[in-house]
Amino acid sequence: MSPSQKRTLPNAMKPNHVVEEENIYNILEQTTKYKERSPKQSSGHSLRCFLIDEIIENETKFKNEMARIISLLSSGDVEIPITSEDLRLIFINLREYLTISREIINAIKNAKEDTTDPEMACVAGAFLPLIVPFKKVYVDYIKLFDPQLVQKRPHLEMYFEVASALLTERDGNTVTLSDRLLAPFQRPFKISNVFERMKKV
Repeated sequence: MSPSQKRTLPNAMKPNHVVEEENIYNILEQTTKYKERSPKQSSGHSLRCFLIDEIIENETKFKNEMARIISLLSSGDVEIPITSEDLRLIFINLREYLTISREIINAIKNAKEDTTDPEMACVAGAFLPLIVPFKKVYVDYIKLFDPQLVQKRPHLEMYFEVASALLTERDGNTVTLSDRLLAPFQRPFKISNVFERMKKV
């Protein structure tokens, strides 16, 4: 399957910008609501620690992958001529997404390290101030993302093929560049899923 085919989103994933803009804040806000925890509530201690680490590890993995893409495409190592406009359409706001990802990791790490008992770590409280900027980068990305970019600009097909091969050489992951660029769509739902599980502990 060519990169142009892989980049096409299934109907279920094609963003409705109005719906997404309304829902993203609600999803994250609802799943990060919390009650003050009592020191006596320790039955789920190990699971809660695991979930905190899961958020940090998943977000770090996402951050590293986005940084790898940005580094490769900015380096000129993909020796297929494209224009600055092509790059702009590929990058969209990945750099801003990378910045907020770093802030999420730091906020949750700090919440975990600021207490001697991870059971009492207020990770939801640490994440709440980041919901609005996180929502902005997410909504901006889905608004500007074009699932038919390669079809509209056929000269990018070879560029995506070479970039995909170079990324595989660097991290051993055979996922194509087209598919990697879908990762930002999944971040809010993966984060909210972990918070939802944490609320049940």
